Amino acid sequence: MKRKETIQSFRICLTRTAAALIVLCIVLSPSFGQVGTGDTSNVQAAQNEQQDAASGKGQSDLKKLTLADCVILALKNNIDLKNTFLNRITQRFSVKVAENKFRPQGNVALTTKRSSTYPDIDTGRTTGSTQTANTSVTLNVPTGGNFALAWNNQATKTDVAEAYGYNPAWTLSYTQPLLKNAGKEVATADLVIARITEEGNILDLKDAIINTIVNVSNQYRAYVQALRQLEIDKESLETTKKTHEYNRAMVAAGRLAESELLQSEAGIASQNITIIQDKNNIDSTRLTLMQTLNLDSQTQFEPVEETETMVSPPVFKAAMEIARKYRSDYLKQLQSLETAKLQYNVAKNGLLWDFSVSAGVGSSGTNPRFGAAYSSAGSLGKSDWNVGAVLTIPLNTTDFTNTYLNAKVAYDSQKNNLIKLEKTIEANVLNAIRDVEMQYQQLQLAKRNTILQQKKFDAENEKMKVGRSSLFQLLSFQDSLVTAHNTELTALISYLNSLTTLDQTLGTTLKTWSIDVKKDDDEVRLATKNNGK
Repeated sequence: MKRKETIQSFRICLTRTAAALIVLCIVLSPSFGQVGTGDTSNVQAAQNEQQDAASGKGQSDLKKLTLADCVILALKNNIDLKNTFLNRITQRFSVKVAENKFRPQGNVALTTKRSSTYPDIDTGRTTGSTQTANTSVTLNVPTGGNFALAWNNQATKTDVAEAYGYNPAWTLSYTQPLLKNAGKEVATADLVIARITEEGNILDLKDAIINTIVNVSNQYRAYVQALRQLEIDKESLETTKKTHEYNRAMVAAGRLAESELLQSEAGIASQNITIIQDKNNIDSTRLTLMQTLNLDSQTQFEPVEETETMVSPPVFKAAMEIARKYRSDYLKQLQSLETAKLQYNVAKNGLLWDFSVSAGVGSSGTNPRFGAAYSSAGSLGKSDWNVGAVLTIPLNTTDFTNTYLNAKVAYDSQKNNLIKLEKTIEANVLNAIRDVEMQYQQLQLAKRNTILQQKKFDAENEKMKVGRSSLFQLLSFQDSLVTAHNTELTALISYLNSLTTLDQTLGTTLKTWSIDVKKDDDEVRLATKNNGK
């Protein structure tokens, strides 16, 4: 009887040992804990789980959106960008207002008047009427001169029984300043400034588009990174669960103390917290992107990971030439300098005396017959003429001097601002170029580190199989491998973002995305094919 019990106990122990060995083989297989950065199916699976929990939709309901797709959606839907285009309506009209200064200005005044008087008993009551049609037209010319044409027509009769008397008259005059307010530069200053301002408005619009593209790019990649982070942490959790099951089998077999389960249980609890944080980060990054795209907050989609592309940044000298050609802040500073110079010249001209010459011609006629009256007024041989000159000398020039000094200080300040901006752009370009090169090097090192960590883990796994390593050491190497994958993911996102930043620093974002902004555009016009970094 005792022998049978011994045999039965041995069989139970043998069974438990076999079960433990089976679990050990499963846990310590070569694929233990591997995370492939190039495999996007895991990203899709992780996102599907998150979306199924949020909306109950299956994988077949998801749409794939590339970065280019999101950029297009943002350029069409973004509220801030729409408001910027709405502002272009009034901005364009402001230029027309300035151009209107050199278009003919005029008006027509029509009046009719009927009057009755009673001078005395002998004369009796008289009832007359007066009809007038007066036209005036003025025209400013770019030299600072001004044409003025007046054509007055009056028909009057003193009493009802009498016929109308006609009195047409016209005058044409021209006034030209020779000192103050003279010359094309001064006369057209407001128009030139309005056109410069309009060019600046277009640059502001380009900046708004660039900022939208950069924001979408960064937010899209943040969403992709959050999904990949969840995938990596889920695989790490599964590994820890397998390790825990293995430990339980070892405890059941009597080869491990029950207290050893605390380590794996604590790891599972900690990783569950991390996964909850990952899911929260996924929702946060997605909602941020949806807000920029102006889409419904419940919209779900599957992002398509960008491929790594080595882009060699231009050398510093060539990069500075590109920045001077495309950067909005540099171009706007040149415009500010041009505006300040023009305002300085106008203020300097304002210190001169006001000396102007004028000439005029006109004629009038009075006749009870309509045709005769206008024939007389239209006879140039019988017209009146005049020429003259006016010199105005201000006795107090304090206001003019103050305006001049303010304009001079503003002009000199804009010169200094241009020099300062040049230095700032140089530093920004150098940093952007260096960052791209450094981020690419870090990405390559991170990839190399991931490969080495994988090989280190595989080697430790083989040692574990032959009893030359501990489970603690193997799990430590597993953590290092997960950290390596996370580092590689971060390095890839940072490299892609550095390319976007380089584009923005050089001002070539719109060129990269094949977007051409024109002054009459009411929306972003995209090329057929879009490529972006």
